[in-house]
Amino acid sequence: HESKMRSVREGFTITDVGARRAVEALARKRGPNSAVARYSKPAGPYGHVYYGRGYPQLTWLDNYDDCSKDAGVDLVKNPDAMLDPRIGARVLIKGIMDGRWNGRGHGIDHYEGDDEFLSDAEAAEARRTVNGTDKAVLIAGYHRKFYNALTKAGFSAIQQKAVQATETWFTRLMRAFFGSAK
Repeated sequence: HESKMRSVREGFTITDVGARRAVEALARKRGPNSAVARYSKPAGPYGHVYYGRGYPQLTWLDNYDDCSKDAGVDLVKNPDAMLDPRIGARVLIKGIMDGRWNGRGHGIDHYEGDDEFLSDAEAAEARRTVNGTDKAVLIAGYHRKFYNALTKAGFSAIQQKAVQATETWFTRLMRAFFGSAK
């Protein structure tokens, strides 16, 4: 949802200058005590603004610092490295798995339902793996639409079980690649 499946700067701008302007405008709109107003200012030793970049729209100096190990790059020094699709995907997958952005430490496994379909409430809660509950109802609706489209297209229960097994395999692979998600 944050990036429309593209590795982008906040505000969908092309340059750092453009993104800074977009973030400053949003901060003025939301007010001086908003989160955007706080992360719209240059920070850290390099004077970068740590606005949203990449697939997860990573924000805040602390998050760039915490994700540098997973990125394999010093994101504090080079925050634009999050725009590299491989780095952005690596950080996104790891963050969704370990729940680093939700303040609860719950990765995506915590939100999985007992069956193949998450209720709207479960899907809204799973939103916490990326961005709290911001637009959670809208995003839960995406889940429902994708599920309904797959069902209408004849996606059978056997295929669903195969996908679940693949997801389990994929989760294990990601854990092997990145280490424990906990």
